[in-house]
Amino acid sequence: MNKTIEQMQNRASVRSFDPNKKLSPEILEAILKAAQQSPTSVSGQQYSVIVIEDEAQKDKMLEFTTFSGGRTQPHVKDCSAFLLFVIDYHKTDFIVKKENTSLGISNSLEGLLVGSVDVGISLEAATVAAESLGLGTVCIGAVRQATEKIIAEFKLPALTFPIVGLCIGYPLENTKLAPKPRLPFHTFAHKHHYQLENFDLVLEQYNKDLSKFMENPEFKWTATITSYYHNMYNTHLLELYKKQGFDIR
Repeated sequence: MNKTIEQMQNRASVRSFDPNKKLSPEILEAILKAAQQSPTSVSGQQYSVIVIEDEAQKDKMLEFTTFSGGRTQPHVKDCSAFLLFVIDYHKTDFIVKKENTSLGISNSLEGLLVGSVDVGISLEAATVAAESLGLGTVCIGAVRQATEKIIAEFKLPALTFPIVGLCIGYPLENTKLAPKPRLPFHTFAHKHHYQLENFDLVLEQYNKDLSKFMENPEFKWTATITSYYHNMYNTHLLELYKKQGFDIR
């Protein structure tokens, strides 16, 4: 096993950053260039990253990513840099107009999938690059709960859409960096065909494993996941997506 694979298999989200330590311009640029070099559909490069280091803008992002119950995410403020990953067909629109035609992909579900997948790949590349340099990271999906405000704050043009954020910074000393256990490998990697036998028993054990990891005998992973996924949320996104010029049909 090489160092890269070992690093990836042992990664852990960091939510305790040293707010006094900043990234050097060279380190930040290296991470961003690694993210930019990630693979994209048809080499279309339908993504962009908004780099947020300004303290006032991080304050805004902290506000935008506060959950409806009032729970804040202080790591959004304390990290050295917050990267906002954006689907970007604004540049693509310019390209196709240069070729004297019109943009069609942005009006399809495929366009949304292509943009989201490319953003996700670039996000992972940035994460791996940052952690290879001894930095900590945590992904922030809560940017999608304040999409309209984020679009206005960061002047995102038509045919762009914010998807996910990434906190990067220096972990505080003594920060626990143990990787969170995953479901058994066989529930992820299916050989020959999809198979999910005895999943009830698997979940019972996994609840115990996560409870032990969280050092909380009351923690139940299946209940936590259910609390998120038993309802639809962020139902405003389709309306905003269309408002940004994506006329999905």
